Amino acid sequence: MDLSGVIIKGIGGYYYVKIDKDIYECRARGVFRNNKITPLVGDSVDIIIIDEDKKKGNIQNILPRKNEFIRPQVSNVDNVLIVVSATRPQVDFMLLDKLLILYQIEGVKPFICVNKIDELKNEQDNITDVYRKSGYTVINVSGKKGNGISELKEKIKDKTTVFTGQSGVGKSTIINKLMKRNFFETGDLSEKISRGKNTTRHTELVELPDGGYILDSPGFSSLNIDKIKCCDIEQYYPEFLPYIGGCKFVGCSHIKEIGCEIKNALEQNKIDKERYERYVKIFTKNRT
Repeated sequence: MDLSGVIIKGIGGYYYVKIDKDIYECRARGVFRNNKITPLVGDSVDIIIIDEDKKKGNIQNILPRKNEFIRPQVSNVDNVLIVVSATRPQVDFMLLDKLLILYQIEGVKPFICVNKIDELKNEQDNITDVYRKSGYTVINVSGKKGNGISELKEKIKDKTTVFTGQSGVGKSTIINKLMKRNFFETGDLSEKISRGKNTTRHTELVELPDGGYILDSPGFSSLNIDKIKCCDIEQYYPEFLPYIGGCKFVGCSHIKEIGCEIKNALEQNKIDKERYERYVKIFTKNRT
C-alpha cells in the first residue's frame, strides 16, 4: 500500500515520515543513492508500507521541492525566523545582515524576532526600529514571560518555519513556549563569554499544537556568503529597492560613484548608516 507524508526527521540512514497521526520508519530506495539524491527533512514523499504493525516502510518517490536549504538541511520552508537578543549576547549585526541575504536568495523573505525584550531597562531597542524601517517584519517577544508569543503564533501558524540565529539568544526557550511544554533542552548563557550552549542535536520538524511545523537549527557564530556576486547584493536590501535604477551610472556600486540615488537616500537618513556600511564591507569582500 502506497501512502504520502512528510519527512520530519532523519537519523543514520533512517527517515521518519509523518502520515496523519502515524510516523513510519523508512529507508530510501537505492535509486536515490545511485542518482546522488538525499531525502531531506521537509520533503513530501510517497512511501510503500513494509510492515504496518511496526510502522516500517520504504521511500519510493520524493515530490518536487519548492526550496532547499543547506544549513540546516531542510526543504519546503515557508518562513525563516532569525532570533536575536535585545540584551545579551550582543547582536552580531554583520551575521544578521548576511543571514537576511542568504535566506532571501533561497526565495524566502525572513523575519526577525527580538527576544528578551523584558530585560531592556534604559537601553533603546534600536534593532526593531532599524530593521522595520529597512523593510523587515520584526516581532518582539519574551521567551521566558510569554510576551509577544501570540503574535508569533499567528505568523507561523500552518507554516513550516526554520528558527535560526546566534547561540544563546533563546530559540529553544521560545519554542518551548510555543509548544506549551519543555520540548527542547535550553542552554544556560556563559557568564564569561555571553555565548550560549548549542542545544540542537539534529534536524527535526516539530509539529505545533496550533498547526504547522518548526525546526530549531544550530546556532550560527559566523557565515560565509562570498559566492554571491557583488553586483547582486543590492537586490537583497529592501530599503535600496526604491532607488535602484535611478543612479547616474549603470552598474552603480553605490559606494564611490557620483549621482547615486542610494547615497542620496543615505544622506537624507532614509537608509540606516550602519546597515549601509555593512553593505559596503560585504560588497567589497565579494568583489575581491
